[in-house]
Amino acid sequence: MAILLQKLNGMRMVMFALFVRELQSRFNDRLGLGWAFFEPFVFIAALSFIRGLISGNDIHGIPIIIFMMIGLMGIQLVTKTMNSVATSITRDRPLYALRQVQPISTLLVAGFLELCLKSGVVVFLALTLYFMQIEFKPDQPVLLISLFILAWLIGVASGGVLGIASEFIPELTKIRALATRPLFF
Repeated sequence: MAILLQKLNGMRMVMFALFVRELQSRFNDRLGLGWAFFEPFVFIAALSFIRGLISGNDIHGIPIIIFMMIGLMGIQLVTKTMNSVATSITRDRPLYALRQVQPISTLLVAGFLELCLKSGVVVFLALTLYFMQIEFKPDQPVLLISLFILAWLIGVASGGVLGIASEFIPELTKIRALATRPLFF
């Protein structure tokens, strides 16, 4: 039992080090982490404004900004998680020379980082809606949270499968990029 706990503790430390490395490599420029939060705001605001000009401010009784927020954050969660997890295998290949680093660790860390980022963006968007005094009360909040987590799991699973498959067939990276574009529409 003690050996298992030591191995789990070692894996936890490796995954934490990979998480810090991933944060530093992704957000090392001036805009950095701020851009990860600002980009969804601009995207949702622009699409909400354009859609509001075309067909009014409500879609099936929901304010258009909430409709866009739920839809765009859901699809971005799946696609960005899938792409991040799929590219983590080749991106972190030099680290596999270290005995402690396993490929599953890099997959889980890439997926967890995307979950943390998108969860932060959703909280930030919810605070923005609160300060804009736009009422948003979901009928089933537990279902909304579970669907968010399920969308993340779909992104991690499909990213893992596509990442492993693209190691054998490198052309799959181009097909993955083409296949995820129609998901947005």
